[in-house]
Amino acid sequence: MSKNRPAKKNNLKQQTLTFPCHPKYLVAVRRIVSKMWRDNGLPLKDMRLVILAVDEAISAITQHAAAIKQSGNININLDMNDVRFKVVIQDNIHYFEVDHLSEAERRAMLLKEKRYQIALYLITTLMDEVNYIYKKGFENELHLIKFIKPRTDKIGK
Repeated sequence: MSKNRPAKKNNLKQQTLTFPCHPKYLVAVRRIVSKMWRDNGLPLKDMRLVILAVDEAISAITQHAAAIKQSGNININLDMNDVRFKVVIQDNIHYFEVDHLSEAERRAMLLKEKRYQIALYLITTLMDEVNYIYKKGFENELHLIKFIKPRTDKIGK
C-alpha cells in the first residue's frame, strides 16, 4: 500500500479499498468513488450525494476512533450493477460497553455523541437503503445502497 493512497483492487463495477483509520484518506476515497461513478456514466447529482454520504460515514468512523484513541483499518467494498450502487464500510474500531455506566455518565456520553446523529441523518436521507451490523468484538459494518437512475445531466456538471 502506498503511504498516501488506500490500497485498492480495480474494476469498473467493483472495487475494494483498505486504508488506516485516518481522515487524510477521505480525498482519495472521494476520487475513487467519483471515478467509478463517472466511468459508468451515471447521473452526476446522485454521484455527489453518494460521495457525501460515504464521506460522512468515514468521517464519523475516523472522528470516533480518534476520540477513543483507537487505531485500525477501514475496508470499503464498492459494488455496482445496473440497478444499484452498494458501499460496504467495515472497521474494527470497538465501541465500549455502557452497561457499567451510571445514568449521569450515560447522558453525558449521549450528549457527546450527538454530533454523529447529524451524520447519520444525512446518510439515511441521501441513500436509499442503510443497514448497520455490529459483530461484537470483531467489526462494524455499514451497508449503503443508492438505486441507479438513468442519466439525464451533462458530463462535467
